[in-house]
Amino acid sequence: MLHIVWMLLKIIGILLLVLLGLLVIISATILTVPLRYRGEASASGTVESLRIYAKFSWLLHLVSGYLLYEDGKTKWQVLVLWRKRNSEKPVREKQKAEETTDVEKTTKVEETAEMKETEEVEKTKEAEEITEKKESEKTGESAERTKKQKFSEKIKYTIQNICDKIRLCREKKEDLQDFLTDEIHLSSWKRIKQEIVRLLKFLRPKKLTGNLHFGFEDPSVTGKVLAVLGALYPFYGEHIRINPDFENEIFEGDVLVKGNIRGVYALIIAWNLFFDKNIRTTYKELQKWKT
Repeated sequence: MLHIVWMLLKIIGILLLVLLGLLVIISATILTVPLRYRGEASASGTVESLRIYAKFSWLLHLVSGYLLYEDGKTKWQVLVLWRKRNSEKPVREKQKAEETTDVEKTTKVEETAEMKETEEVEKTKEAEEITEKKESEKTGESAERTKKQKFSEKIKYTIQNICDKIRLCREKKEDLQDFLTDEIHLSSWKRIKQEIVRLLKFLRPKKLTGNLHFGFEDPSVTGKVLAVLGALYPFYGEHIRINPDFENEIFEGDVLVKGNIRGVYALIIAWNLFFDKNIRTTYKELQKWKT
């Protein structure tokens, strides 16, 4: 008897170890297998000529898809295992559309007959409504008085709430200054900033090349776009050549971006943030501020 119980426990233990091993393998593949992406964009003089094509794939193309923007139209497709979703309407929807047109034709004939019947009913309703209006006018005057009273009470209530919030803000002003200048909170903000910069480095594409020649009718708009692109310079660096044109209206160029993303990057950032004592204390203090 004990021998049978021991064998059952042994089999259960082996099954649990197999399931644990499968979970470890699945989680490792999800975190380490990269999501590959590639994007292309080009224009030949005008905004209307803009063409954008992007595609991605993961785990031997078991998950893949693409996005295409061309001639002012957008097409997309996503493939998960063997299920496909795309922007094109399936045949069933087309058949339903044809069936609805036939149904609409028959309903129009029925609606004309119903319209005649409803006209007669409306005439009788109009006579009843005239009598109801006379009675409602008497009760309407008293209802308007109650509405005005409720409206004035609501205004008083909102003004009181605003005044109370202003008082609370004045009282919490000193506490907020202490919170922002505290060394623990300053170190936690610094750590979060470092981890965000680190994540952006992980997500940086492997290949980035391009040329951009642009100009708008209003030179000031060209200057504003150039200022925005200048702020984004640390991300694209010398990989993209920018040539602004302050005299002509033009939009042309081509951009190619290629890279991959791994789930383990997000796990590393989350691990570092979760086990930081300063960040945990800052999070607890923020929860107190909400309450």
